[in-house]
Amino acid sequence: DKKADSRPDVFGYQPAGPGFHTRGTIKIQDGCDNFCSYCIIPLVRGPGTSRPLPDVLEHARQLVAAGCREIILTGVNINQYRWIPAAESGQPSRAVNLTGLINYLLNMNLPKDHDFRLRIGSLEPDLLDAEFVALFKHPRLCHSLHICLQSGDDTMLEAMNRRYRVADFRWLVRQLRTLDPLFTIT
Repeated sequence: DKKADSRPDVFGYQPAGPGFHTRGTIKIQDGCDNFCSYCIIPLVRGPGTSRPLPDVLEHARQLVAAGCREIILTGVNINQYRWIPAAESGQPSRAVNLTGLINYLLNMNLPKDHDFRLRIGSLEPDLLDAEFVALFKHPRLCHSLHICLQSGDDTMLEAMNRRYRVADFRWLVRQLRTLDPLFTIT
């Protein structure tokens, strides 16, 4: 397909080499499927695309080996991260969502002198559940999130075609603050 071949590889970049940087970013997702009423991103960036899990894990290993002690996950709408491995020998393959990806990263087997912490970039409050909140019990995961809230009014959120409501935001904040009263929310 010529159209697919002409699209640039949005994940085709290498981790920075050893240097003075102690933080590294990994783009795990690009594009968006939401079509909010005011947003052009789905038309410009295209539909949501997720970077394969093995590539993300390898990128993380390279960053840590290069001296990064903090890894930041980023993307256009990382809530939509979904990677489906190729089915082998007729067995159904299980999709990996954002929670699964973070769990893999938190539990990577690395040499003892290659420790790191993980920070999550900007998120929307939809698609996040108790399993996601439970990830923050892991000592590698930073207790800090930037959670998008375009309006504090459900009527306006609906007019914007946002996929969350004020109650979703409140629930998430309550869960995070129950886990850690000093959890940083921006």
